[in-house]
Order: sequence, then C-alpha cells, then structure tokens
Amino acid sequence: MQKCTIGILGGTSEGRLLADFCRKERIPAAVSVATSYGEELLTPGPFLRIHTGRMEKEELLSWIRQEKIGALADATHPYARVISENAEWACRQAGIPYGRLVRDSGEEKAEEENGRIIRTSSMEEAVQVLARILQEGRGEKGLITTGSKELAQYTRIPDYAERLYVRVLPSREGIDACLKLGWKGSHVIAMQGPFSQDLNRAILTSLGITCMVTKESGKAGGFPEKIAGAMDAGCRVVVIGRPKEKGGKTLEEMKTWIAGRSGGNKPEEGDGAGECAAFSGTEPQAQMPMKLQTDAETHSQKENGPAAVLAGIGTGGLAQITWEGLWSLLKSDALLGAGRMVESGKSICRQAAEELGLGNGDSGKRNKEKEDGRKGQEEKEEGGYIPPEKKAYFVSYKPDEMIAWMKAHPEIRRPVILYSGDAGFYSGAAAFRRAAGESGLKCRLLPGISSISALSAIVGRPWENAEIISLHGRALSGNEDWSLKDGRDRFLLLDGSESLHQVCRCLLECGQEKAQILVGENLGYEEEKVTAGSPGQILSKKFGRLSCAWIIPWDGDEPA
Repeated sequence: MQKCTIGILGGTSEGRLLADFCRKERIPAAVSVATSYGEELLTPGPFLRIHTGRMEKEELLSWIRQEKIGALADATHPYARVISENAEWACRQAGIPYGRLVRDSGEEKAEEENGRIIRTSSMEEAVQVLARILQEGRGEKGLITTGSKELAQYTRIPDYAERLYVRVLPSREGIDACLKLGWKGSHVIAMQGPFSQDLNRAILTSLGITCMVTKESGKAGGFPEKIAGAMDAGCRVVVIGRPKEKGGKTLEEMKTWIAGRSGGNKPEEGDGAGECAAFSGTEPQAQMPMKLQTDAETHSQKENGPAAVLAGIGTGGLAQITWEGLWSLLKSDALLGAGRMVESGKSICRQAAEELGLGNGDSGKRNKEKEDGRKGQEEKEEGGYIPPEKKAYFVSYKPDEMIAWMKAHPEIRRPVILYSGDAGFYSGAAAFRRAAGESGLKCRLLPGISSISALSAIVGRPWENAEIISLHGRALSGNEDWSLKDGRDRFLLLDGSESLHQVCRCLLECGQEKAQILVGENLGYEEEKVTAGSPGQILSKKFGRLSCAWIIPWDGDEPA
C-alpha cells in the first residue's frame, strides 16, 4: 500500500514532535504553522512540506485538497478553539479523518499552597485578578506568560508597561506586538520554551515578580515547571483553565493513528481504514511533489548522479538574474534551496515564461513567432523548457539534505540549487560544493548579481576598495576599526536592525558621527527602499532582515 500524505496543524511542541515522527518514519506530511518562526523550528526533510501563515476555514479546505491530504492531525494549542473548529469543518467537507491531540494537563502535581494558585476560567477574569493583586502595593510586579495575541487586555491595568513583564516567543510578530502596545524592551523576555523549574524560578526572582499569569498548558507546555518555579520563588500564580475538549488522543496515540492512516502500519481496530480517504494509489505529493512524466531511459541514474547547477539569482527579481541563470531555471526539473529562494525561483520562472511566450499561446506576443518556429525542435531536444507546475521542489538550506534528496530521486536530471545574490559571495554554495565533492556529485556554479553590486550601482560608488563585513547571523568580532581612518568605504551584510544599530553606536564612539550610511532594503523587489542618514539618525530607524548598508567615512571637515 502506498503511503498517503498526513496533514499536521502545528505551531506547538507536539506539532513539531509529530512532524519529526513523520520525517523519521518516512511518512509524507504537509505541516501548517502560523508564523515563520514556527517554520524555523521544524527540521526540514524530503517527506515534509511546510505551509506558513494563518488560514481561515475555506483556505484550510483548499490547502487539504491542494496537498491531497488523506488525514488531518490537529496539534494546535488547546486554547486555539477556533482553529480546531475550522479544521473539523474542513475535514468534514473533504471527507477525511480528523484527529485531535489533547495535552496531559499535568495539573495533578500543582500544589494549591496557601492560596498562592488562583484559578480562573477566562482571560478577562485573569486580568481582573491580576489588577486586584497589583493594587495591594507598589512593590507588586507581574509576569505575563499567556502569549502575544491577547496582550491588549492587560493594557487596562494602571501603569501596566512599568509593572508588568511579558514573556513571548522570540519572533518578530510577538516582539512587535509588545512594543506596539507600549512595553519597552527591558520588560520583554523573548525566549523559546518550555522552561525548566530552575529557569522559571531564576526569571521570577531576578525581576522581583510577585504574580505570574499562565495558561494551563499541560506538561508539553511546561505547566508543572512553571508552577514549581513560582512556588520556589514565593510567587502567586493566576491560572487560566483550559477549554474543555471532547475526546482526543495523547501524543503516542496520535503517532499510532498517523502510522495507521499513512499506510505504514495496521490501523487501530474499528478506527477506519489505513488507506487515506483523499489520496491513494499514486505517489504521494510530499514524497515526490510533482513527478515528472518522461522516458524511463531519461530517468536512468548515472553512477555519479545528476549534475547540479548552483545558481545565484541576484536580489530576487527577473531583471537581476543572468540569462544563463534564467535559462537554467527554465530548463530545470527541480528547484532546491531555502524557502524564500524556492519561491523566488518559481516567480522568476512564471514571469520569464510569460515574457518569452513559453508554454502559453496567449502571452509573450512579441516572442510568439520566434517561439512557434523553434517549438517543435525544442520538444525533440533534451533540456527544453519545463513549466513550474511540472517541476519538483525541495526546501532546505542544508547541503547533505539536498544531496540525499537528489540521490533518492534518480528521475531528477537537471536540478538547480538556488542562492541569493551571487553564489560566490557569502553564500552557502561553497559548503554545497564541498559536500558534493565528498559524495561524488557533479556541480557547476553560475554567478549572479550580488547585493554589494546592486547597492554600489544605486549609491554610485565603486566597491573594489570597500571593506566587506558580514553580520548576517554573526556578531561584531571586536577587531573592526570603526574610526574609518583608512578612508575606505564599508559594506555590511545585515541580519536586521540590531546589528546595524551596534555599528552605529561604534561609529559614534569613534568620532564618525557625520559619516553617511545608506541602507538598502529588499533590493530588486517591488518594496526596494534606500534610506540615508548619519549614525545617530539611523539608530532611530528599523530595517528588515533583507537589508545591507554602505558606510561612507567622514573626513573630519565636511560630511562625505
């Protein structure tokens, strides 16, 4: 029996464990998470397809049908009742089994010591209780651990921004929610849980917290450790009871349920057929997303596997990729790389196909006659255009995973691994080439337009003498000379605002307060933006992750 695709609604620790279970058991799974941070926590693999973003019930139904999901495992947070209700509705509409994972509450060991644990039935009631506790004295401080979505309710409490601390996930969405509601960075704790008893105690005691608000999130959510840490710290706890759930399965029961429905094991007695309701009898989409129908002779695997093209796609748009790189994408039968790269590759292929009139008689009029003349010949030649809907896709940035996927799919003859900018400029191509050499895989490198080239053209200054500093995923080494006495420009690859703000502070300390900084964001995209200013001015601004900066030294007399 062929394995079918299992849908997993995740974003929780249990959802990650189920996705990891499917990956290890080679069960094709389509996983949905609400945020990009949730996606980052998942371990990618050839059997996982990841959807990022919240979905309404109609979108959820469309996702189930598009991914050809045969059974859906709901591992969302126990308080996310609307999502679960939408999931049940979508499964009924699609005619597939629905399974709900229910957490072990872990409340048996939660001590009701001296009235220090106060139970409530809603967020509104919890906020009212916390407000009364804070009124007992100016020394009372609270810690909110209920997430970022409902923080606005706490703003009704007087002096909330000074007297309340917030613990949220280290995602941009969560941190932005805190800042927009008036909390300062000093009162925001951005950390990934669950937390140990000792860490909970340390946080509470170091901040002088006297009352913590938490949801009854169960063992998987670290609820027992929260209670124990609070008791150790002499802290009161306001607990929001979880909504009552009808039935459900434990984590281990859900794993058995998934294995049965995927066709991997015999299903539970009386629990429905093991074969998926919506997808059976053909190769699963997650195992081979879009199987190419070509001659078996073409699919024959050579001893060293297919030759992979490592292509730099510039800054992301059709206009920034070289012609050789573009044609490699159009002829490819598989695109591999990080999620953003794969999506950019798809977009480039679609735009180019329309402009060139490939595979569509109603578009690309200016090239239609030429295309018609060569169409017959190209169909006879190996290496012709393959439309996006017939390509395979694999999302990963790890060389060993990409190489393993290609070896597992001998039908892939023209894979292209995508890198932003120039594949030879601070990209992962070097690591891939080393891994490819060790595994006997042939590959060749195609250059692209790097971010330094793009920003150099915008700024109007040559870059051959500029010092290049990468702060992408790394901190300042402490060896940089921010006095800029050598008179050289500096080009920075950034990872958001904080790394640039650190540089600005260093420039100010070294007497470069009149240096000129130009920050490029989303170069090559429709949202492209260049911001100019002094270090002091740039310090007050925020920038996205897709940014780089050019620093022009001040010579001591006039601003450069």
